[in-house]
Amino acid sequence: MDTKTTVQQRKKSWLCIFPGCKEPVKTHYNCYSHVWDAHLRHLAASPIYGGEKGQVYKKLTQRLEAKRQCELYMTEVNNYTDIEQQRSIARARIGNPQLSLLVNSLDSESANTVSNEAINTIINQNNITTSPLQNLINSSLNKSLNLPSQSTLYQNSSHSLSFQKQLSPVFHICEYGSNEIEDNQLKDVLQHDDFIRIVQINENLKRLHVAGEILAENGFLQRSDARVKEHIEPLKGCLDKILNLTGKSFNYNGKDEKNLGFIAQEVQEVCPELVHEDEFGLSVDVIGIIPILVEALKEINSAASESNTGSTQCFKELSKAANDALENIKMISKKLQENEKRKGIGTLAIEEESFHFSIGPAIITLLLALLFSILSGLVIFILPKLPGIWFYCWGITCTLWFSTFQNKNELKYTVQKRKLMLYWKKENTLFTYVLLFIGLLTVGMSIVMGNSIITLCLVSLCILFTLCALAFWFNTKYNLSFNIIISVLVLFFVGVAIVIGVSYLIQPDYTCSINDNRTGYSLTVNLNEKVPKQLVSQLPWNCWSSSFEFSDNLPPGFYSVTEGSDTAPYIEGIARTNFPTFTTNVYIKCVDVARFYCGAITFKTCSSRTTEDDCIRNDCDWFSETGVCQ
Repeated sequence: MDTKTTVQQRKKSWLCIFPGCKEPVKTHYNCYSHVWDAHLRHLAASPIYGGEKGQVYKKLTQRLEAKRQCELYMTEVNNYTDIEQQRSIARARIGNPQLSLLVNSLDSESANTVSNEAINTIINQNNITTSPLQNLINSSLNKSLNLPSQSTLYQNSSHSLSFQKQLSPVFHICEYGSNEIEDNQLKDVLQHDDFIRIVQINENLKRLHVAGEILAENGFLQRSDARVKEHIEPLKGCLDKILNLTGKSFNYNGKDEKNLGFIAQEVQEVCPELVHEDEFGLSVDVIGIIPILVEALKEINSAASESNTGSTQCFKELSKAANDALENIKMISKKLQENEKRKGIGTLAIEEESFHFSIGPAIITLLLALLFSILSGLVIFILPKLPGIWFYCWGITCTLWFSTFQNKNELKYTVQKRKLMLYWKKENTLFTYVLLFIGLLTVGMSIVMGNSIITLCLVSLCILFTLCALAFWFNTKYNLSFNIIISVLVLFFVGVAIVIGVSYLIQPDYTCSINDNRTGYSLTVNLNEKVPKQLVSQLPWNCWSSSFEFSDNLPPGFYSVTEGSDTAPYIEGIARTNFPTFTTNVYIKCVDVARFYCGAITFKTCSSRTTEDDCIRNDCDWFSETGVCQ
């Protein structure tokens, strides 16, 4: 190859005319490489390229067919003339929709500057394939640009035009009722730059966009070979998806023709993988709905098969259940009618009827109400000094009777049908838990003396409310299981019960003492003289009933006084005769359930002792000089 030929080939005078491409002029080789790598490389899987899949141009070993395809989208241009104008004319000659760029951008003045010679040069240099549609486009273009006809151009050309075996890719227009397309009709179509376009998805994939309908005589084929797929999984829950899809009829904006299909936004909520979004909006993969329909039909068939295999006994049970359901519906209907007569139809009536308090099945609630009614009368005699327990039992009794009244229709049904309605719902568990928790706090307030039980109750209630709020949030957001929620609440209940039990054993808030002395002391008594009050420390607020307990009886003439929680208990008295010296342990008992050790008192009489032996035997001091016992 001589130097002149090499320089000519390396001259940047070749231009890519692929639809939408705006690459500048390139050398002959670089133009081949660009058209192949950027636009045609995704077709390399075809057998006509020797099976060299995805190879770039410079690595192709068989370039003959690749060059032939690339030449359809290449043209040699004159660098001294408007490049984009030449690109548009070249595209028009192969039937490319980018002709609209020329129609819309060139005015009458600039159109007149396009010479026959320039067009002939472009046609002759690229051996453009002609077709009836191309003749039609050329004729329309020549008329709009005031150019000579195509036949004139061909006559002026020094090169003859020949039909190629592989026609250049053109876009066919269907004609209805006429063999010729009016110029203004063609121009209206061509004025939409993107009425057909190809979008590069990735290196090996492109997408065809058509702003209209596509007609295929033999249908469409979609590649579905398992060898080119991965992560294959069966579809699940297809029937629910189909039930959530809604077909719609609609008109496109500015069109009168009625269409049937789906709304992309609605499909996106059910099957987001079938909805694609680009700069023009949302589109739906309707073909992708077919596998979901197939699996949904299988689910329906499976459900129908299972129902058909049921036995006669199952049918009888279903019939019986249906009859029971009808009876319940009749009861509810009657109740609603009574409610309408009493309150009228309105939102208030519906809201009031929606709340239904129930601790459990009506028959069980009735039995418990009777049991607690009896217990409420006996508790006064069984626990006479625990009024908190009285009020709790009375409250439980009223609650049970109220729940029984709410479920009176269940009792009527049980009596009429002679059939028990036994059930246990989540709300029954929650109501029972609340009543038991209140009972636990009531017992704690009754047996733990002092202010610490008040603090414990308040903290426990705050923690309970917090747990309930968290349980509601987790159940709403993450669908937390009710079993987990009730397990946490039971553990909290057990924890509070343990704390109350330990507090009862140690009684942290109250320490009993006599005359502020807890270790014990001696009390010397003179005959016929009143002993000062031996005061016990002030009692707690909830020790409203108290009593003394002694390990030994008090001396004759001594007694103990307890007047309530507002007045401190005390011991006083007058000794009339001598008594042997002895020690007794003193205890205070609150509401007959809490017992506190207050100390030990040693009682003795010394001044009336007349003999030394008697004085010393009773732990008194004998003064021999004076003969006095003290």
